[in-house]
Amino acid sequence: MPFPLKINVSTSLIVDIHVHEFYLGDRVRQCWTYLTTGLVECGQKEMSLSLLMEDDDDEDNYPKTPIKIFQLLENYAQDGKVVDIADATRLGKTGLFGFTALYYLPAIQFEGLPDCQNHLALVLVHQAEYEFAKRYGFTRLLSRIGKFCSCFPYPTWNTRRRPSLFAPGLREDSVLNDHNLIPLNGMQAELVEDVVCLTLHTSDQHRLSQCLDKLAGEDKSFALQTGLSQTANACLFWEPGQANPGAYTAPDEVTRIGAAFIIFEVAETSYGCLVEDGFLFSLSKQNLKMLTSCCESRTDSGILESSGLRLSVQWGEEGFDAPQPAIAYHHLAGWTELATSAASDAQVNRIELKSIVDISPDARSKVNTRQLDRYVEDIQTFLLSSMSEESEELTLTIRVDIQNNFATYEINADMDLNPDFRSYMVRGLAKVRPCAASAPVIFDLVFAINS
Repeated sequence: MPFPLKINVSTSLIVDIHVHEFYLGDRVRQCWTYLTTGLVECGQKEMSLSLLMEDDDDEDNYPKTPIKIFQLLENYAQDGKVVDIADATRLGKTGLFGFTALYYLPAIQFEGLPDCQNHLALVLVHQAEYEFAKRYGFTRLLSRIGKFCSCFPYPTWNTRRRPSLFAPGLREDSVLNDHNLIPLNGMQAELVEDVVCLTLHTSDQHRLSQCLDKLAGEDKSFALQTGLSQTANACLFWEPGQANPGAYTAPDEVTRIGAAFIIFEVAETSYGCLVEDGFLFSLSKQNLKMLTSCCESRTDSGILESSGLRLSVQWGEEGFDAPQPAIAYHHLAGWTELATSAASDAQVNRIELKSIVDISPDARSKVNTRQLDRYVEDIQTFLLSSMSEESEELTLTIRVDIQNNFATYEINADMDLNPDFRSYMVRGLAKVRPCAASAPVIFDLVFAINS
């Protein structure tokens, strides 16, 4: 059968089916790629679907179901239901090759295929993966699939045998469980050296202003879900149990690292750090006021100074969310552990855990060691956002009382603490998720500050 095949689906829609080869990992694989012509007449971007052939497939026996999917999407577009990057379509219980949903991404340009400029690629996902993306964000899902398939920035080829990466109803041990994940249209967050560059679309001004007002007035922290970073050449990757986030990339020098989310909270002093596959910024009242002003006037912030990572906010001008060229295919992807920046390391050394003292009998034997280590790290992160660099040298003791997975705190120091500051710290510590305990436990965390 001579390829490419031309299938006349309707009076205006044509699907061309190409057979091509490309390297996948360390060997050549064959692939069917379906390309549409005519959807643009309905106001819909053209689309592509790449489907790997298995070793026992006959290339002439190409699957016919994708053609029906394109016909369905044409009908949707004619009814005004147009999709774009990061949108999803549910496919019903029967689905396609066992997948019950699909996402749309910028197409990847395979060598030897027609120009896929401004095409959307269809990526098939399982129902549990769709639910995961609804809870933890589309960008986190992409990084998991990309790592599983060893492809950067994501695989826009599909294989009928890919298993679901998650169990139904999965709830990860993630900082995002403590926040509502707010999606913003086209927002991108990229790490460039020690500056987090946040690019926002003007249509998100009102929603972000509301979040910042609640942060200033009610101390309500919030998490923003980023869109796909199309200018980044690496993506943050994290999964539960991983001590530090990593980044995966094509075999290029890493200069811009995309992230899945950014969390904002208020603190005495400004501090920014990597958290999982995103960023956490504790903002002083001054920096929060500056950020709110930039949002109200839709002006760029410049670089907001803080300990650890710094922040820069800019607003997308006309054409910011314009379609991007198809992404060149890379058959290799690499992963690397990310160390925190030198400035952040210096901050961590400023607050050192000296000891953990059991107050109730055998307290530490009743908690999971790994969870306790993470709990202490979370408290250290909070202390870094609360204790000014100009603080005097002191020993700070935090008594932790955990009962029924809820913690209360007492704070003491070898010097007098301002009562308002002590109260502020107790309120802040109450937001830190405690480690689980098999029975009520009480222990002291003793920290040396600026020693």
